[in-house]
Amino acid sequence: MGRTLIVSHRLPFNVVIKDQDFHLETSVGGLATGLMPLLQSNNLWLGWSGSNKKVSAKMGEAIHKDFTDRGCIPIEFSDEEHHPFMDDMCNGVIWPLYHYQVGNLPLQFEGWDEYVKCNRKVADAIARVSKPGDLIWIHDYHFQLVPEMLRERNLDVKIGFFLHIPFPAYEMFRILPWRKELLKGLLGADLIGFHTQDYLDHFVDSVDQILNADTTESTVTLVDRTVQLNTFPLGVDPSELSRDFDGDNNLAKALHQVREEHPELKIFLSVDRLDYTKGLARKLLAFEYLLENNPSLRGKLMLVQIAPPSRGDVPAYKKFRRQLDEYVGRINGKFSTPVYQPIFYLTRSFHPQEIYQVYKDVDVMLVTPVRDGMNLVAKEFIASRDDDDGVLVLSEFAGASSELHEALMINPYDICQMAQSFKTAVAMAKPERQARMRALRERVIHFHTSDWAKSFLDQLGSIPAQLRRIQFDHPKFLARDIAEKNLPLEITLDYDGTLFPIVKVPASAVPDQELRELLKKLSDKSQLHIVSGRPMHELKSWFAGLAVHLHAEHGAVNEAQDSMVSRDEMETIQKLSRGLQKIASKYSGTRVETKVFSCCFHYRNASPKSAERAASEAQTFIEDFYPDMQVLNGKKTVEARYAHLNKGVVIRELLQKVTLSCIVAIGDDRTDEDMFKAVPDDGFTIVVGAHASNARYRLKDSDDVRSLLAELCAQLEDMETSRKLSPDNSTNLTSRFINERSVDFLSL
Repeated sequence: MGRTLIVSHRLPFNVVIKDQDFHLETSVGGLATGLMPLLQSNNLWLGWSGSNKKVSAKMGEAIHKDFTDRGCIPIEFSDEEHHPFMDDMCNGVIWPLYHYQVGNLPLQFEGWDEYVKCNRKVADAIARVSKPGDLIWIHDYHFQLVPEMLRERNLDVKIGFFLHIPFPAYEMFRILPWRKELLKGLLGADLIGFHTQDYLDHFVDSVDQILNADTTESTVTLVDRTVQLNTFPLGVDPSELSRDFDGDNNLAKALHQVREEHPELKIFLSVDRLDYTKGLARKLLAFEYLLENNPSLRGKLMLVQIAPPSRGDVPAYKKFRRQLDEYVGRINGKFSTPVYQPIFYLTRSFHPQEIYQVYKDVDVMLVTPVRDGMNLVAKEFIASRDDDDGVLVLSEFAGASSELHEALMINPYDICQMAQSFKTAVAMAKPERQARMRALRERVIHFHTSDWAKSFLDQLGSIPAQLRRIQFDHPKFLARDIAEKNLPLEITLDYDGTLFPIVKVPASAVPDQELRELLKKLSDKSQLHIVSGRPMHELKSWFAGLAVHLHAEHGAVNEAQDSMVSRDEMETIQKLSRGLQKIASKYSGTRVETKVFSCCFHYRNASPKSAERAASEAQTFIEDFYPDMQVLNGKKTVEARYAHLNKGVVIRELLQKVTLSCIVAIGDDRTDEDMFKAVPDDGFTIVVGAHASNARYRLKDSDDVRSLLAELCAQLEDMETSRKLSPDNSTNLTSRFINERSVDFLSL
C-alpha cells in the first residue's frame, strides 16, 4: 500500500521564534485537525512553513529538521514570489471571484505569473519525494495548477484534489482570464472533490462550456483517461469539541456572569473570520433593524461578535474593517444604556476550545455568510449542543445549508428577512428548538472529519490504474517521414476536431487567420483537400481564396455540387429529419442538421441527464424506422447516413486520378475511418485522439495537427533548398532531430 502525500498551502505546524530559539506549534482548524492522524503513518505533508522571517543558517536547519521529523516537507517561497502569489492572486482575485464578490476584485489582475511559478515549485517538491503507488492529495485554490503539472511528469501515482471553497457558477468563473488554464490544471487529477453538489455542477458546467469536454454528472472524459468527480462534505470532530481548554477561559467566564446577572437576556453568538464573504456588515445591519423596529427587544438581546482579523495587507480587507468598526460604534451608540450594550465586538483570536465551551451558553448561533464553501462553525455549534437546545440561523449561501435543513435559513442579502429570522429564533418555543436540534445533531455527530478524509482517500485509492500508455507521434518526426517520401502530396483533412477544436456552437468554428495562412502556405507545396461533414456553402465561404479542394457532407458533394444521392434517397432523408426534429423539440440543447445524404442529431448542448436520453431515443428511432441506414455515434452526435456514401469515396477518386503521389489522410471521428481504410499502405493515415482507430499514426489534438502541417511546410522548404544547393540532388533531414520516434501523451 502506497503512502499518502498531503499538499496544502500551510503545514499543520506554525514556527514560533522567541529569544533566539524556536518551537513548532500545532495549527488549529478543521483541516489540520482532521488530517493530522495521517501523519502517524509513513505519510508526508508538504506545504509552506508559514514564515519568511530571517533566521541563522543553523536555526534554519534545525527548523527544517523538526518539520521533517514530524513528517512535514517545508516548501520555501521568497517574499518576491509569495506576496503576489498569495495577496495579489489567491486573496486578491481567486478568493473574491469564487465567493461571487466581484465588487472586491482589483481593476487590474496581478500575480498570475507568480501563481504559476509557486504551483510549479510545489509540483517539483512533490515529484522529488513521491514514490510509485503514492496517493497525492492536493488541497484548495492555492494549487489548482499542480495536478496537471504532476500529470506531465508521468509519475506512477494517483492524484486527488479537494476544493474547500465554493466553485462558482460558469457565468462568474468565466470572468477569469486564465479560466482554461485553471480547469486544465484541475483536470490533471484523477479525483476532484467538492463540498456540495452545486459546486460540482458548476464545475461540470464550466468544463462543458469552456473546454467543451465530454462530461456527465460525475465524470469528465479526456483524451487519455476519465476524471472522477464527487461531493465530500467536511465534518467536525466531536471529541475535539469536548476537550477542556488548557488555560483560563475568560470568554466563557464573562458570558456565564452575564447569564447570572441578566437571566432574561437572549444571547446571539457569531464567530467569523474578519472577511467580507462572511456577511458581517449585513448581519450588523439586520441586528440594528431588529432593535430599531422592535423597541420591546431593546435591552433583552445581546450579540457577541467574534471576528479575528485576517489578510490585513489586502486593501479590500482594510476598508471592510473600517466599515465594521463604524457600524458597531453606531449601533452601540444608538441603543446602549448605562447597564446595557447590544454588541460585544471582539477582534482577536481565541483558541478553538475557548469558543467551543461558550456554544452551550448562547441562545442563538448566527452563521450568515454571503457565500461560504462549507462553514464548520455551524456544525461545531450543533455538535456541542448535547442538551438538544439552541437555534442555528444559517445562510442559504453557506455550503452547510445543503445538509442542515432544520436550521432557520436566511438570505443574507435580505436585511428585513434576516431580522425577522433573528426575532423568530429568540421567540421559538423549547419543544421546537429541541426537535430541530435533535435532527441536526443526528446528521452531524455521526460523520467526523476523519470520515471525510477516509471517504475521499478510499475513492481515490480505488480508481484503477487507467493511464493507457498510448503513444502519440511527434508532429516533427511524422512530418519528416512524410517529407522523406519525396513524392507529390495529396493531403485530405477533416475539419471539426482535426483542423479546428470541437466547439459547442458549430457556427463559431470559423477558420482563424493563423489556420488560413498555414493552409495557404501548404497549398503551394501540395494538393489540399478538406473533407468535412459540413454543407458545401459553409465550406466555400470559409475557404474562399485558398487553393483547397472542398468535399462536403463527408464526400457526398463535391465543388461542382454533383451529388451521389438519388431523389428517393433525398426524400427519405427529409422524412427522417422531420422525425428527429420531433425528438429534438423534447430536449433542450439538441438540434437536427439535415444534409443532402445524411441527417445528424446533435446533443452537445444538452444537459448531461437529458443528453443520454435524447441520444438513445434518436438512435432507437433511426434503427426502428430506417433500418437500411447506417447509424454512426460521433462526438455528441447520432448520424444516419447511406452506407455507400462516405469519406472513402474521396480517396478512391484520388487514386483514380493521380499516380506517383503520397496520400496523407487526417481525421478524428468515426466518419474518417472510411477514409483511412481506402488509403494505400504506402500512404499516411493519422487519427486525432486516443480512441480505437484503423489509422497507423496518432496525434493528440488539433494543435498537434497544426504543428504537423507547419513542420511539414518547413520540411518541404528545406528539401527545396537542399536540392538547389546539393550537386547530387540528395537531401538529409535527420540532423535536425533527435532519435525519438514518438512521445507519451503525458510528456506533451
